[in-house]
Amino acid sequence: MSKNNSKKPVFKPLPSKRVFEEISDQIKELIHTGIFRPGDKLPPERDLARQFNVGRMAVREALRVLEDSGFIYIKQGSNGGSFIKEPETSGVSKSLTAFAKLNNITLEQLTEAKLSIELAIIESVIQRITDEDLDKLHQSIKDAKQTVVSGSIPLSYNMDFHLALARATGNPLFESFLSAIMNLLIGFLGKAKPESQHITAHIKSHEALYKAILKKDMNKAKRLIKKHVLDVGVIVGKAIAKIQKSA
Repeated sequence: MSKNNSKKPVFKPLPSKRVFEEISDQIKELIHTGIFRPGDKLPPERDLARQFNVGRMAVREALRVLEDSGFIYIKQGSNGGSFIKEPETSGVSKSLTAFAKLNNITLEQLTEAKLSIELAIIESVIQRITDEDLDKLHQSIKDAKQTVVSGSIPLSYNMDFHLALARATGNPLFESFLSAIMNLLIGFLGKAKPESQHITAHIKSHEALYKAILKKDMNKAKRLIKKHVLDVGVIVGKAIAKIQKSA
């Protein structure tokens, strides 16, 4: 968690015109530029009012706007306050789902789009990935293996690894677009459950991809992600055909 609540102020004094909007805009900019990160706690109202050189009512209204816009959440109690919220991708997912239905998007088109995004993610990840990101990828693989052992296998087991990979790019658009496409792929599956041999193959594929990224082997990582995405497309296609046949 960033240490933004002490030392010198990061805010600028404001003119009196539309004060609460100016406050919310400054805080949004600090979020966009990474000064404030998800989970960070904003200073208390009185400190914000002092730093902005405004009244507390203006600060309170700005916080309400930020909460309504999904930038922060407000927690009550002794450990409460205003906290930066994780960005949501549900809106993108809903829009893509509506677009796919309206335009009769096929599984082949969806797979093609997903492959393009995944290849772009690999290029970015190889250049930017940190040790912390690598640890998260490795943990995702371990968690997937544990779900297999426990016998509880949600469809998200494959999604978690890919979203962790997208986050490692440092570009939230990759995560947003990929999450929307993968949710749509899950929608194609309907009530079908993943088969054990496919789960094992996916986890092995993730492990191989993780090792290639660890070695920064761009060509191998691209070959692996391409095979993985196309294999998933085939598996989903077969599952859809099976569902349609039994209907």
